[in-house]
Amino acid sequence: MTQFGTFWSGTLTPYETSCLASFIKNGFEVVLYSYEEIGDLPSGVLKADASEIVDRSYLHRFITNGATSVALFSDYFRYLMFQKTNLCWTDTDIFMLQGFKLNPNDNFFVVEDGYNICNALLRMNSTSLELKEIIAKTESVLDKDVPWAATQSFIRKTYRKKFQDMTESLKQPEEFMPLHHREYYKFVLPEFADECAHKCKNAKTVHLYNNILDRIGVCKYLLPPEGSYLHHLFTSLGHASHFWGVYPAPVMRTLVDGWRMRYSGECLGVKSIIKQAIPSLNRTTRNSIWKYL
Repeated sequence: MTQFGTFWSGTLTPYETSCLASFIKNGFEVVLYSYEEIGDLPSGVLKADASEIVDRSYLHRFITNGATSVALFSDYFRYLMFQKTNLCWTDTDIFMLQGFKLNPNDNFFVVEDGYNICNALLRMNSTSLELKEIIAKTESVLDKDVPWAATQSFIRKTYRKKFQDMTESLKQPEEFMPLHHREYYKFVLPEFADECAHKCKNAKTVHLYNNILDRIGVCKYLLPPEGSYLHHLFTSLGHASHFWGVYPAPVMRTLVDGWRMRYSGECLGVKSIIKQAIPSLNRTTRNSIWKYL
C-alpha cells in the first residue's frame, strides 16, 4: 500500500488535520515529519522525527525576499525524503476524494498550466540521476536569497527535455487539482458549490491552496460558510467540532473580494500604484530571469 509523507512546522489547524484525515479515510497511511511535538493528529497519522531526513539547521538556510522560507525548505525536505524512503509526498492542503494506485518506484508528476510541475503531490524515483541533480541544484542555493518557488522550478528545469518520454508519469490537473489556483475562492463561497462538485466529481484529490487563504487572512479555525464545497468536504469527515464556528458567507465574500481588489490594484490610488510598481517590477523581472535559467 502506498504511504504518503509530509512535513510540518508549527501548529496544525483544522484545515490541515482534515486534509490528513481524508487520506486515512481512504485507506492510506500518512507519515508527518516534524522537529516539534504536534498534538491533535488525526487517528492513523504517524508522527516521525524530521531529523531522520535532514538536520534541523537546514530549516533556516533557505531564504526568499530576505526572510527564511519554510516553503523552500520543504521542497528540499521532500527531495531528500524520496531518496531515503518510498513515501509519496503530499502537502497538508491536499484533500483526498478517492484512492488511487501509485508505484513508489515510479515518477509521479501533476502538470499545471501546460508545463509546470506542481510539487504539492509528488513522487520521484529514489535512485534516479534526475533526483540527485535536483538535490544538488537545491543545495546550491543554500543561504542565498532566491525567488519564491525557485526550488520547485528545479524539477521542471531538470526534466523539461524529457517530457515527450514521460507520458505515463505526467498526470493531468483535472484528475488531481481540478480547480486552478486562480479559482481558489470557489471552494469557500456557496454560490460556486455546484461548479466545484461538477469539476471534482471524478477527481482523486483537490488542492486547497492554503498559502492563498493565509494571505487573504482566512481564519482556518472557522469552517467555510454553510453551502460551500469546502464546508461539505470538512463536515463529511465529521470534523465540524474541530472548528470554533462557521464563517458567515458575507464575511468570507468580503475577504475574497478585498483580496481580489488588492491583487488587481483596483483599490489602490495612483500614488500607491507608483509606490508599489518599482519593487513589483523588480520582483517580476527577477522571477522571469530565474524562470528561464
